[in-house]
Amino acid sequence: MSWLDGFVLLSLVYVVVGLVVLVRFVANYKRLFGDELTAEDAKLASRASFFLLIPPTVALHELGHAAAIWAYGQEVLGWIFYGYVGAVAHHPTAAGPTGNFVIALAGNLVTLVIGVAAIAIGVKRPGHPTRNILWIDLGRNSLFLVLVFYPALCLFFPGDFVTIYGFDKTPVASGVTAAVHAAVLFFGWRWWQRERSRAILLCSPIAKLVGDAERRLAADPNDVGAHRGLGLAYARLQDYGRAREHLGAIAARLGPTERLVLGEALLATDYPEGALAAFEAAERALLKPEERSAARRGRVRALGRLGRDEEARALLAG
Repeated sequence: MSWLDGFVLLSLVYVVVGLVVLVRFVANYKRLFGDELTAEDAKLASRASFFLLIPPTVALHELGHAAAIWAYGQEVLGWIFYGYVGAVAHHPTAAGPTGNFVIALAGNLVTLVIGVAAIAIGVKRPGHPTRNILWIDLGRNSLFLVLVFYPALCLFFPGDFVTIYGFDKTPVASGVTAAVHAAVLFFGWRWWQRERSRAILLCSPIAKLVGDAERRLAADPNDVGAHRGLGLAYARLQDYGRAREHLGAIAARLGPTERLVLGEALLATDYPEGALAAFEAAERALLKPEERSAARRGRVRALGRLGRDEEARALLAG
């Protein structure tokens, strides 16, 4: 069995799994797009994003290769497509080194565009949480495949990236592509780290509430309820930067328990002075002993960060 036969066999197994996922997705369609998203619904939507949407992406990837072959006036000699594996054959010597580079790159550019577009739709134009999961997971899977998995696979098996990074034949084109590839990975990862918590919220049962709060803030940047809801949501995900942004904007309107959250956000984002004030205000207003104790512990940590160790020890002793 050749390496390609092994991947084809694995792809056919995925096709069978995909058919099972398709049946489950259709059977539960109304529930998936209903008012309440359960953990099981989210898991099914995520599986559907891979098993149902990756095959069309693979087909478009191969179409990108074919379009480049035709653009060079060459003939597509053969085409295979097994759902998750595909290939397009052409005369390898007819287009020359540069043509072969362009043909190999074309399909991967299609996958890259699909990945970027899918994440952009899911994050920038959110809707129902199931829809968001389908788009965002499609984008993540596509980008992982084209930027990480497929290039790594080509270290061991023949594939597009062997040609793309054929520095001996296309040194300039391969060098530029490598630089762009590295930049996309670096800046894309940094962008995803900033957007990850928001993407999680958009794929959660409170996605509609998040979308409503964002729309309210777009219309009225001083909407207290919207700031409060988003701030607490981000705090639960430990995205204290965004929690501070929203809760800090309405600090004077926060209740004591919310001031505890604001204090944690301020402490996590290196603003111990503000954290200390928030914890002090919370402790004065809280009634439950365990909550007052949490506020006092926050004050101790804030004092420690400020270098006021004696005050911190006195507070602990008290």
